[in-house]
Amino acid sequence: MFAVILITLSFPYTTNIAKGDIVFDNKDTVLIVAPHPDDEALANAAVILDSVEKHADVYVIFVTTGAHNTDTILKFFPMPVFSSYLLAFKRYKEAVSSDKILGIPKDHLIFLGYPDFGMMKILTNPYIDYFSGITLRKHVFEKWSVDRGSNYDFKVVYSEILEEFKNIKPTKVFYPAQYDLNPDHRAVSILTQAALNEINNSKIESFTYFVHANGWPTPVGYFPDESLNLPKFLTEQPKWHVETVRLSQNEIAKKFLAIRAHKSQYLSKPKFMLSFVRKNEIFTTNQCLKLSEKLPLFSKEIMRKLELTPFVESASVDSSSDFYNIHFTLFRGVPHFSKINIFLYPEKFGESFLLMPKYRLEIEKGVNNLLEIKLFDRGKVVFFEKESLSGKFKDLDFNVSIAKKYFENADVVFLMVSFEQFDLRLTETPWWCINLK
Repeated sequence: MFAVILITLSFPYTTNIAKGDIVFDNKDTVLIVAPHPDDEALANAAVILDSVEKHADVYVIFVTTGAHNTDTILKFFPMPVFSSYLLAFKRYKEAVSSDKILGIPKDHLIFLGYPDFGMMKILTNPYIDYFSGITLRKHVFEKWSVDRGSNYDFKVVYSEILEEFKNIKPTKVFYPAQYDLNPDHRAVSILTQAALNEINNSKIESFTYFVHANGWPTPVGYFPDESLNLPKFLTEQPKWHVETVRLSQNEIAKKFLAIRAHKSQYLSKPKFMLSFVRKNEIFTTNQCLKLSEKLPLFSKEIMRKLELTPFVESASVDSSSDFYNIHFTLFRGVPHFSKINIFLYPEKFGESFLLMPKYRLEIEKGVNNLLEIKLFDRGKVVFFEKESLSGKFKDLDFNVSIAKKYFENADVVFLMVSFEQFDLRLTETPWWCINLK
């Protein structure tokens, strides 16, 4: 688990969220998607223990090696390219030991071997192989990884995740929340949602979990008699249901041991990791946002606490007869930026996500309050009629309209906005899932 906190959020907590308990039985096949080794123990130990007790099958997919954690990497070797491999191996062994305590056999642990702190770059660059500056590689190298030799490539990564879903045939899936502060978690969340949409099986129940949220869990430290609540960090609250899994005293003791088995991480941040040892674990049922809804954004106040400059004050997407319209307003006094990127990944339920466009709108300010826009699909320029894609800005308000024909009658679209200065990314919004129907 590599906690790089780039950004954070804040929302007023409301009490009208529907709550319930997740129930497991021996007919379940439970799949946990973990961006890093230890996410399964921190956020899903109760899920695993309850499932095992009910004689359900449990699988864990570890998406990355966890080899980019700067808090621990130099403890293993002074040269990063070697220490990253040693750390990856250590985290693999720790995951096996931890999940043995929780009751998962080794052959139900699937290590994909993709680059820690590289998943967001893979997601936003679906046309090039990612090169890791830490491992100095662009392919899976670790011998314990099922995808050894495969490139760090969007098509490969998504295809492998989808293939594992099809092989495992889960009835319940637990995956990271798309609003988690760690970029790997957000990227893996989008890839998981896309796979679930492509499989399009209404019998699969899916739940999301948080690991990284500023100042959460509270209180920090070992408080096993306390309850875990949702982090309060979105400007607009999604309409989700909160679900819980409760732990007995014996299960709390096992979770404590499973977390401590991730020794490389526990030595670096014991209080943070022990903060997840509570009476319960908490999950949300993810739902795509509706057109015209206000989109959850990063809190101005919290970002400043992290010494980050907030950019976007409000955002929404709506629909007219032939266009989807993207609106966003910037905070006054934002730093100068040279480029805005809007990522748009449409998807049809039950159809190949890979075959759908992966758009990036590259936007710069032009004259007469008009925006100069370039449209790319997987890195290639898409030539378009001027009237089918246009944008305007006035002071801090930006409006971009794109013809619906580019979305190929999609059911949903995944959307994210980033800001750059001389090709250096300054900040980004969360990824949103927008329901287009």
